[in-house]
Amino acid sequence: MARLQIDVGAPIHEKEDAAWDAIIAANRRDPDAPEVMRRGNRALARLGADGELDAFDVPKLRRRLSQEAAFGSEARDGGWSPKDPPKDVALGLLAGDERTHPGAPPVERVVSVPSLGPSLELQTRPGYQPDSRTYYVPAPGLDGVAPPDEITTEDVEEARELLLTDLLGDFGFADDASRAHALALVLLPFVRDAIDGPTPMQVILAPDMGSGKTTLAQAALLPGCGIVPAEAGAGDDAEWRKRITSLLLAGRSAVILDNLTGRLDSAPLAAALTSDWWQDRVLGESRTVRLPVRNIWAITGNNLQMADDQVRRSVPIFLDPGEVRPADRPRDAFRHVDLLAWARRNRRDLVRAALTLVEHWRRGPAMVEGGYVYVRSGQDPLQGRKTMGSYEAWARVMGGILESCGMPGFLDNRDRLREEADEETRETAVFLAAMKPIAEGRGGLRFPEVKELVQMGGELSAAAPAEIADVPPGKLTGVLKPWLSRLKDKPVGGLRLRNVKLKAQGHPRAWYVTEASDAPWPADE
Repeated sequence: MARLQIDVGAPIHEKEDAAWDAIIAANRRDPDAPEVMRRGNRALARLGADGELDAFDVPKLRRRLSQEAAFGSEARDGGWSPKDPPKDVALGLLAGDERTHPGAPPVERVVSVPSLGPSLELQTRPGYQPDSRTYYVPAPGLDGVAPPDEITTEDVEEARELLLTDLLGDFGFADDASRAHALALVLLPFVRDAIDGPTPMQVILAPDMGSGKTTLAQAALLPGCGIVPAEAGAGDDAEWRKRITSLLLAGRSAVILDNLTGRLDSAPLAAALTSDWWQDRVLGESRTVRLPVRNIWAITGNNLQMADDQVRRSVPIFLDPGEVRPADRPRDAFRHVDLLAWARRNRRDLVRAALTLVEHWRRGPAMVEGGYVYVRSGQDPLQGRKTMGSYEAWARVMGGILESCGMPGFLDNRDRLREEADEETRETAVFLAAMKPIAEGRGGLRFPEVKELVQMGGELSAAAPAEIADVPPGKLTGVLKPWLSRLKDKPVGGLRLRNVKLKAQGHPRAWYVTEASDAPWPADE
């Protein structure tokens, strides 16, 4: 097929429009496999070799344009003198949006298994899915995988047994709710696009290292997503924003933030967890992108302390490994010595089991209190009876699926997460109450003085929260400074930590504790 000729000497808007027409024409040759898709409001993306979305930059887009259009100018002999696609054309297309350059299909994430779309139809055809705005690339060995045509009670029981016993059976769940939430994490990739709204963060918590948290997160997500790499957390809010933008641009189905320590109190993460859209500037570029948030969030941590904003966005999975940690058990104590390797080999069966439970819910029969109640044809599937603020759609779908297969405990352990967070709040309030008279008596405390007071033998050492008191002296500065900064100006237990500069005394900044209701001091800067 002859490529469209575009004169590089034409006005910029004509070159851009012609180049975009060439891209859209190429997409129409195979609507199931578009080469250029729109990710959010401005980002253009393609399916990468690694199965993730690969955002176009100027060099990549110029190369794509050279494949679909013949840029050049008319030669003196009347022929065509070829040129490379102009950089300004690529820049203009990347800066455009759906209004200026319409027609590119919007894509939100890449999936590797059949899944339910917004209309609750099971999407089994590989390629781009307009209904859910996903790109379905079957994982190796999963072509044609599907649930049974007719789902019986035995099918449901066998599927539950495979997922709960063979896949998740070696983990020491602290309660029924934790086991239910782990099963919900297994099933969520298959129904994410049927949930109109955000999904909460699945938080896997344990008292010690070596309890199997990371393995659980990866094993639970493996049927629906393959092996999900474990990501480190971020430091300050700026780093969190960069990390979140990078992950969303890739269109991942799931994100695991692994082995978080200390206190989780990230405003950007909290915003991403309750938003359908995320907006930020692309690293190294001047453009701002607005991206859909459709991925699954999972985090792991040992004795992780969480701010209130994170607690209300979280569904906990508590692990209690008992006296012997999984890392120290003999090989014959496990059903599968290498669980992830077993899950990879048996992924087709695991996917079929997950689809069986999902389709059992979608098609209508619901197991309630030990007996089946068959929903008449055309009625909505069973909706979960428990809800969760900001995540009502997630709770309706996931609660309904778990209830329909007789799984108890959904959302029953969130009070424990709140109580543990409240314990941390109480510890902080005790510390501020002890610090208040000392700071007042000394006319404010500079940081070296605060550090000296919280170290072993200091006046505040007995009142210091565990995350401060347990830190070795050589690392205390790196923990105490950000801890004080996060606490600054926040009301805790009726008190408020302030960092002020007393001009009249010529002092550097000093720490004070005031009543939470007190107005800012005139000396505050």
